[in-house]
Amino acid sequence: MIVKKKMQITPEAYFEFIMEHLLAELPKSMQKKITKKDIKKGLKYRQTYKLAKGDFVSKKEIVEFEYGVVYKLQMDIPDGYQYIEHRVKKLSDNEIEVSYEESLDSSKASTSLFHKMKARSNKKQMLQRLAAIEEYIIGKKEEAE
Repeated sequence: MIVKKKMQITPEAYFEFIMEHLLAELPKSMQKKITKKDIKKGLKYRQTYKLAKGDFVSKKEIVEFEYGVVYKLQMDIPDGYQYIEHRVKKLSDNEIEVSYEESLDSSKASTSLFHKMKARSNKKQMLQRLAAIEEYIIGKKEEAE
């Protein structure tokens, strides 16, 4: 699934949002204090999910990171890997295009089929999330001025 959206923000503002989100999420799953400097390619952590069959511990790793350009995360799923990528293209001083992609590497055909069937509703939800992120970033900037 790939979703693209133009936003009236800078690449730096978008990546500051991603890093704030990670800094809020990471302490729950790591034993040490994490700073922005720690967010880079190769950072690994675990996150526990509650599933119908019991807890599932997903190993996560940042497999690609370039501030202002790309953030890609690989995570374990019960029968393979899921990848989430945010790629930013600067269009002008205050406009970007965000390309958000979710992909799956699974040995089970049923898992792949399930994710393909959910793709349409996921695209709509992600477009709404990206719009909310843009609104949040713009609102935060206006508060600071």
